[in-house]
Amino acid sequence: MKVSIKGGLALLLVLLTALWAAAEDRVTSQDLVTKGYIESSQDIEVSSRVAGVLATVGRQQGEDFKQGDLLLQVEDEKALARFRQSQALLQEAQAQLAKVERGERREDIIASAAAEREALANYNFADEELIRKERLLKAGAVTRYERDQAKEAYDVAVNRYQAARAQAEKISSGRRSEDLEIAKAAVSRVEADLAFLEAVIRDHRVVAPFAGVVAERLHEPGETVQSGSVILRIFSPTSLRVRVEIEETDVGKVAAGDRVSASSDAYPGRVFSGYVREVFPVIQRRRQRNFDPAASFDINTQGLFVELDDYSGLYKGMTLTLRFEK
Repeated sequence: MKVSIKGGLALLLVLLTALWAAAEDRVTSQDLVTKGYIESSQDIEVSSRVAGVLATVGRQQGEDFKQGDLLLQVEDEKALARFRQSQALLQEAQAQLAKVERGERREDIIASAAAEREALANYNFADEELIRKERLLKAGAVTRYERDQAKEAYDVAVNRYQAARAQAEKISSGRRSEDLEIAKAAVSRVEADLAFLEAVIRDHRVVAPFAGVVAERLHEPGETVQSGSVILRIFSPTSLRVRVEIEETDVGKVAAGDRVSASSDAYPGRVFSGYVREVFPVIQRRRQRNFDPAASFDINTQGLFVELDDYSGLYKGMTLTLRFEK
């Protein structure tokens, strides 16, 4: 079969166009390339919970620590003094409660009865003296002032006798329900004060919530800090991940589980493999730091996390170039 030169050129053009389109399709559909940076999922600011003078800052920048290690402490002498005072008050309240629960002692009953008899004798004497002064006043043998003094003494004796009698009746009848409730309430009140002071003392100390490294130390012992002042920035180097943002026009090209290859300028020729761990179900303005000074932040993006198979040699804050594979 003969093919003209003109027809051959046309066929060749069609074939070249098809090959170019296929190659372009492979690049655009398979090779999505973007930037990302390494962060820690455990990356926090450690703040003072109370205002005061820093007594201790447990670690220097770059030092590691274990979970539960002391990271900072604010001076707490006043809180400790109040705590010890409340402990003493609790002992007193508990002793009073025990006394009420077991009833009054025999010697207390005897003493209260003696006080009542004495008050009764004083009352009888004051009563007789008032009657005598009233009679002498009528006879003109004493002044009204002297009679009034006798009346005042009588009133005082009456009040003291009534109080002594009430106290004796209370003690002889043993504990009363209202006394027991009052004593229990006193113990509960001091126990609540102690619990509050324990919390205040704990707030003067901050321990590490996880094992990690100090990224930055902002204050030193001896400095006065306010409540909420950031003292340390810490992170966990074993909880690394790669944060990535892809432009809105690329949404749908990446799914959880897709394989990823990454490279770093720090290691030319080395490829880090991984996968897409999470794709955020939201589109928002670019939040990630700008890797291209000429690029605009006025653009919508979708965020995602990439998990690498091996982070050896990589550190928090490093920038990676990522290629998403289909």
